[in-house]
Amino acid sequence: MKAIDPLFITFAINNLIDIIKESNHVNYFKDYLMPIITVCISSATAYFIALKGFKYQETVKNEKAKADTSNQIILLFQSMQGSLTALKDIYVNELTDNPIQRALIIPMIPMKLKPVQIEPERLIQLFNLTNSNIEKEPWTNISAIMTTLNNYNHMITIIETRNSVNEIVINKLSPLVFDSKIEIEKILKTIEPSLRIKYIDITEMMILFIDNLIVTVDDFLNHFPAIAVKNLNKKYIPNYIIIKNYQNNYTSFTRLLSRSTSVNIETLSLLVEMDEKMVKEKYTDQSFLITTNKDYLNKHKAE
Repeated sequence: MKAIDPLFITFAINNLIDIIKESNHVNYFKDYLMPIITVCISSATAYFIALKGFKYQETVKNEKAKADTSNQIILLFQSMQGSLTALKDIYVNELTDNPIQRALIIPMIPMKLKPVQIEPERLIQLFNLTNSNIEKEPWTNISAIMTTLNNYNHMITIIETRNSVNEIVINKLSPLVFDSKIEIEKILKTIEPSLRIKYIDITEMMILFIDNLIVTVDDFLNHFPAIAVKNLNKKYIPNYIIIKNYQNNYTSFTRLLSRSTSVNIETLSLLVEMDEKMVKEKYTDQSFLITTNKDYLNKHKAE
C-alpha cells in the first residue's frame, strides 16, 4: 500500500479551510439581489420609454386628426359660401319690394347643390369646452356649426321645392307671354290662390335663408380658423398644414353681405293671407343668423 504524502494532506486541508472562509464571507446583496434589481430597473425603464413613445405617437395622431377636421370644416364652409354667393348673385340686383315681381324675377335655380354634413364627435375633439366663451365665441359652440349645416341643407330643400312650384307657375303663365305688358291683376287671376301663396312663400323663404346663411358662413370663416388653431397643440405637428385665417374683401362679395331689398310687408300680407305681424316675424326672421359681431344688424341693413 502506497503511503499518503503528508504534504498533499496539508495542501488539501488548507484549500478546505479557504473554501470555508469564502463561504462565510458571501455578499448576498451583490451576488443575488443586485442582478435581480438590475433586471427589474432595466425592464421598468424599457416599459416607461415604450409607454412615453406610445403616448407621444397617440398625441401626434390625435392632433393630426383635429387639424384634419379643422381643415375639412373650413373647406366645407368655403364651398358653401361659393354656392351661396352664386345663388344670391342671380337675383339680388333685380329685386323690388313687390312680392309678385320678386317671385317671377327669380328663375329656376339650375345649380345642383349637395347636402353637407360632418360628424359631431370629430368637432368635439377640437374644443376645450371648459375654457370656451360661447357668448363671445359662438363658433366654439358645436351646435352653432351643426345648426348652420342643417339650415344650409334645409335651404337646398327650399330651392328644390321652389323649382318645382316655379315650373308649374311658368306653365300657367305661358299664355300671357305674348302680352307686351303683363299686369299683376292678370297674373293673380291666372294663378289660383293656393298656388300663389305657396309660390310667394317659398320664394321669400329662399331669399331669407340665403341672406342669413351668407352672413353666418362668412362670420364662421372669419373667426373659426383662429379658434381651431388655438385648440391645437402645434408642437406635435410642426410641419402639418393648417388653415389659419381667411379673407375675402372683394367688392363683388362684400356687397352680397348686405341684406336683399326688403319686401313690402303690407302687400305680402295680403297676398299670402296672413296677419302683418306674423308675416314680418316669418319673412324677416334672423333668429338663426349666427354672428360674432353683434353690431352686424346695424352695419348690414337692407339696400
